[in-house]
Order: sequence, then C-alpha cells, then structure tokens
Amino acid sequence: MEIIKELLKTTKGKIIVFGGLITIIVIGVVVWFLTNRTAPNSDESITYLDDPSGAKLYTTNAETESESVELPLIIGFDIFFDFGFSANQQNKIYDTVHLYFLNNYPSVTRVSYIKDSFEYTSADESNESKFEIMADDNQKFIVNLNTNWSYLDIDISIQPLN
Repeated sequence: MEIIKELLKTTKGKIIVFGGLITIIVIGVVVWFLTNRTAPNSDESITYLDDPSGAKLYTTNAETESESVELPLIIGFDIFFDFGFSANQQNKIYDTVHLYFLNNYPSVTRVSYIKDSFEYTSADESNESKFEIMADDNQKFIVNLNTNWSYLDIDISIQPLN
C-alpha cells in the first residue's frame, strides 16, 4: 500500500496506476463479453450434419407460435433435380414419402435420403430407379420410382428393408 501512495505522488506513477486500472477494466469487459457469447441465445441457429444424407441442417432455438413444423421432416430430397426429375415429380416423391410415414409410422419424426443410394434399375437408365431412405429409428426403406416415360408424372412404391 505504501508503494502505491509513493507512486501517486509523481506524474509518472499516476499514469502507471491509471493505465493499470484501465487495463484491468478492459480485460474484465472482454472476459465478460466472451463468457456471455458462448451460450447461444434464442435467435441463433445451430448447424449439424445429417449422417444418412450428408446434408447440413440448420436449426434455431427460437420458437414462434405461428411456426409449426410438419413431421416427419424429410431430409436430403433436394438431390432429385440432379437426376433429371421435374419439379412435379420431386414434389410427388416428397409428398408420397411424407404421407407414407405419417400414415404408417406416426412416431417417426425424421426421414433421410441415404447418400449415394440412388440408382437406375432400367437397362437404359431412363424410366425406372430406386433409392434408400432411413427413419430416425434407423429402419431402412427402399423407394422405387417409375416415370413411365413421363416428365410430369411418376409412380412411387415404398417398402421396408428387412
């Protein structure tokens, strides 16, 4: 304590003490800011990887009363455009899978396309194809597609894999 009193008697000492106090305050503010930023607030989104599909998913902690998510969530079905399916066909694939699980497996909350499972089953790789999906209970299913040479319509069947 005597040392601080001696320092405060000189201009150089006052600057050193004042600088030390400012440094301590700045460090305290930085530590407070960093510790309060580590916990996500209600509006922040969290990114995670869906293992079966390899798709990045974004979720938020914010819950809005007007927002309702229709279960089951269908994940990874945006890839069908890459295989030449029209928007109508893609919507029908999505809707058929969604209704299948809603009606037959109501406890399932998430259904994922299994990455790299799509394959053509017709010799000319045109109208018949299939892919696999996985429910959140790890049960797998096969989805058979047949466009019947149409760009608008598609026949879809789903079967559980044993």
